[in-house]
Amino acid sequence: QLNLSQKEQLFRISEVSPRAAVVEAWTLIETAAVKKGLTSGTAIPRTNPRMIVEYLNNSGKFSPESLNLIEQLRRIRNQASHLPDFAITQSEAERYLELAVQSASVIESS
Repeated sequence: QLNLSQKEQLFRISEVSPRAAVVEAWTLIETAAVKKGLTSGTAIPRTNPRMIVEYLNNSGKFSPESLNLIEQLRRIRNQASHLPDFAITQSEAERYLELAVQSASVIESS
């Protein structure tokens, strides 16, 4: 159980709370983006979701369908954060987790 990969951790979270897993998945992308400097604002650098999606688009490593899913992930993450009655199935959450892990590694490795 030691040294679980981020992906394994996210999948474990999704078994208990798909909603929490989605929020965590987007955080993974944001963390990679901050390291890469995909931020706006000088005093408090904040990730810019549009910049992130654009960066992933320009990487050439994602199909239009995948980019569409990443954009959906961003929207779902916002809903998961702000809507009290938000619900997502575990299998939906797992689809987004896969993509989030992939997105974060593309940002980090390019």
